Amino acid sequence: MSSAKREFDPQHPLYEKKDTSSGVLEPLVLTSNQTLGEECNCSVPPTINRFDPTDDTLDGLLVNNSRWVDSIVHEDPHFFKNIALRQEPKLLWIGCSDSRAPANQLVQLGPGEIFVHRNIANVVNHTDLNCLSVIQYAVEVLKVEHIIVCGHYNCGGVAAALGKEQYGLIDNWLRNIKDVYRLHQSELEKIEDEKTRSQRLVELNAINSAKNVCHSTIVQNAWKNGSKLTVHAWAYAIEDGLIRKLDWCVNSHEALQDIYHH
Repeated sequence: MSSAKREFDPQHPLYEKKDTSSGVLEPLVLTSNQTLGEECNCSVPPTINRFDPTDDTLDGLLVNNSRWVDSIVHEDPHFFKNIALRQEPKLLWIGCSDSRAPANQLVQLGPGEIFVHRNIANVVNHTDLNCLSVIQYAVEVLKVEHIIVCGHYNCGGVAAALGKEQYGLIDNWLRNIKDVYRLHQSELEKIEDEKTRSQRLVELNAINSAKNVCHSTIVQNAWKNGSKLTVHAWAYAIEDGLIRKLDWCVNSHEALQDIYHH
């Protein structure tokens, strides 16, 4: 790994033991069966971490944390002291809460690089003060230059929205995705294969959320003030680990329908 500010991905198949004679070392990831206080050997190739359900005290997680710190400090002794002074991310990531879609690992960036907001099915609407507060802070205070709305295929929230079963409180949230289905009903109902239809709804939902980001006064005011800001819609495929760019990448209000101009 050439930069201490890039996060490592313990599940990436390309990680292999490499020649460390150059002084550039791969970060170490250890599973929870390691002994606390054991000397760090940062040339050891990373392994896939699995949570041990018998670890009732969660000590294994602290071991993992300690080993991760050791690997980063080995590359840059001042890394944590430097990022403690301030955060200057250029990216805001709005993604799904799904445990299989962690923002930093998917794009291999480390602490301080991405400001993150996650919820069920990466929904952005105009009544969610939590999400809007994140967007406002990211745009007006952190001065991010990119907002990425990233959905993912095999999304449980999207699958639930496609059905008619009741799940409780979350049904009110899933209504946002059902509305996306309604807006694109003609296109979606032409797709006979259920998996393909669900994947397309994942994409349309991400695009819809990205549009809602653009419709916000927060983003439009940033554009009016001349801020460099681009809003992207992406979709991540859990089955192969790759991210796809979708048909939405906007950096001004000109791409929006006139009714949404402020």
